[in-house]
Amino acid sequence: MALLSVDAGRDVLRSRRGTDMLPAFPGIDTGAVQMADATALDGVM
Repeated sequence: MALLSVDAGRDVLRSRRGTDMLPAFPGIDTGAVQMADATALDGVM
């Protein structure tokens, strides 16, 4: 499970335990640029 949020142009991908997962999934960072500011997605990876 992970939470992706975009706030003020900064992308954050965290596990349920708070671990930064963005370095392991660089493609998500690339795609998240297209999302509106103040967006959050919660899902299972």
